[in-house]
Amino acid sequence: MKRNWLMFIVVMICITGTMTAAFCATTEATKEDKWKFAVFCDTRGDDINTTFKSGINNTIMDRLASEVINERCELVLVPGDMINGWWANGSTSYKNQFSNWNRIIQRVRNKSIKVYTVRGNHEDGQSVYPPKPPYSTDPDPALKAAYIEAFRNDNPDNGPENETFLSYSFTHKNAFFVGLDEYVNPHLVNQTWIDAQFKQNDKPFVFVFGHEPAYAINHLDCLAYYTTQRWNFWNSIGNAGGKIYFCGHDHLYDLAHIFDSYGNKIYQVVVGSGGAPHKNWTPPYYDGSVIGDFHNNIDAGYILVTVDGDVALVEWKAWDPSQNTWVMRDSFAVSTC
Repeated sequence: MKRNWLMFIVVMICITGTMTAAFCATTEATKEDKWKFAVFCDTRGDDINTTFKSGINNTIMDRLASEVINERCELVLVPGDMINGWWANGSTSYKNQFSNWNRIIQRVRNKSIKVYTVRGNHEDGQSVYPPKPPYSTDPDPALKAAYIEAFRNDNPDNGPENETFLSYSFTHKNAFFVGLDEYVNPHLVNQTWIDAQFKQNDKPFVFVFGHEPAYAINHLDCLAYYTTQRWNFWNSIGNAGGKIYFCGHDHLYDLAHIFDSYGNKIYQVVVGSGGAPHKNWTPPYYDGSVIGDFHNNIDAGYILVTVDGDVALVEWKAWDPSQNTWVMRDSFAVSTC
């Protein structure tokens, strides 16, 4: 049986309108043992005008790896910008930067915890700075090749043409995951492929992740640039029963929700708080349809998701140097009802 607090969350979700159903009932068909996964990204360093640097934030990465193990997570999602890549990397090669990242995360893999990554702009190629429409990039084939070589043993190879090991889907227990590359075609996703993935899914939970926000935060070079395609993408998540899109790109934590065309409430969880230099942006949002729920542009942090039957509890945990530990600063829950 579920603990009373989880059932209380489900009831409150339904009463407050987060979900459209009025009552949730756990069935044997959907019931699973409680399990956890983590989400973090933008773990790159800030090695400006330096040489022979790692390309990552070693201190935060080390803490994140330890925390994933301590929480007994079963998998990790990493929506991009693991390394500095093309930017300010001194004389450190792409291969060595990815090796530095993998050297820390390997102890997570050693605990049989799966690691799933997608590319960020720092794994793609140089961008014009400050970004200007159409927010084009200059992709570096060597960087793409180094990324694939570093993570081909982690990422499934079931993506669309030209996106092998870049976009993919997979299942874990009662959840279906879709990881998206948003740089083969900058600021766009392969909607035809996504629709096909959703169509074949029979799991009650759907989690989608990609590097760029669908609704702009600080960076305008994101999925929001193509509003029609972005809207189709958002509707497809809602139609598939998805309620969360994890992303990064902006170096902060921001939780907001946007209703799709059918009234489904979908959360955009920007979790770019993995160690890259913080940005000072605060709401309001560029798009008036975005409803902000929580914002923090100060602390390093990650997402911990606890799936227990019909409920997924999502917590953002921040590193508190005064206590030398991770502290929950924000939380919400979604349900399959």
